[in-house]
Amino acid sequence: MDEAKKSTVLAGLRAALEGAAPAKPRAAAPAEKRSESPRQAILDAVIAEPDRIQPSASTERPVQKRGYMEQRRLDENLIYAASQGDTQKAKLMLDRGADVNAQDADGKTALACAAVYGHGETAEMLVSMHADVDKRDRNGETAFMWAVKNGQRGIAEMLISPSLLGRKADIEAEDNDGDTALAQAALRGAVEGVNFLLFNKANVNATNKRGGTVLMSAVTYGATEIAEQLISKGADVNAKDGNGRTALMKAAENGNAETVGMLITRGADVNATDNEGRTALSLFSWRADVARVLRRHGAKE
Repeated sequence: MDEAKKSTVLAGLRAALEGAAPAKPRAAAPAEKRSESPRQAILDAVIAEPDRIQPSASTERPVQKRGYMEQRRLDENLIYAASQGDTQKAKLMLDRGADVNAQDADGKTALACAAVYGHGETAEMLVSMHADVDKRDRNGETAFMWAVKNGQRGIAEMLISPSLLGRKADIEAEDNDGDTALAQAALRGAVEGVNFLLFNKANVNATNKRGGTVLMSAVTYGATEIAEQLISKGADVNAKDGNGRTALMKAAENGNAETVGMLITRGADVNATDNEGRTALSLFSWRADVARVLRRHGAKE
């Protein structure tokens, strides 16, 4: 390195060091042995090996990120606007930087909230802004599940529409228990939701994490009409859950004599046994109405 370049490097480094930490006056060191300061050591190193000093890769300042509280406020306002069906305000929050997939304390997104309350226009706008149609809340439920079980057919249809260009909701998505939208609708006795899902070819024999079937969900609270529909669409009337119990046993357990009779006429085995060898009658003979129906059809204890 020539002398002019060396002088320029040394001058710049000295200015930087002294600007960062101004030196305090020092007493003169003995002539025979001078104590070097860290700054002097650096300068000496530069003199010895000037080519090791590299310029900074970039002098640009990082982009300032939005503060946590500001972002949270935008996201909360978006979710609230969606739950109220205020499409204009929801769009404004998105334009200001709200996260279209932000979740509330229960894990629900703005799209899920719009689905719960049936705000179709708001739901369509959120989907057009690339909302995740299969985003799950804390219970593993999606916007589609909420739309179906709350009877919001228009939103449910929109969420599985081919016009979503690859962003169609998964009709067989499962919640944390492994239940599909069809199982949820059957459990709630939501006839319209079940009809909609059956029309769209939902799996009538889907099982949850306990081995429970959609038919078992239907008979739990005596949804006899739904149970019949499921059987007519191919539901296995004698399927067993993880404990070896059938839909007939579930109906008997809950005292649904009418449902018990329907299941038997549709082919349910009255003497099927669970994992411990018990039949519907031996399990629930104390339910007089149910026991009477079972005995009439040849049930044994």
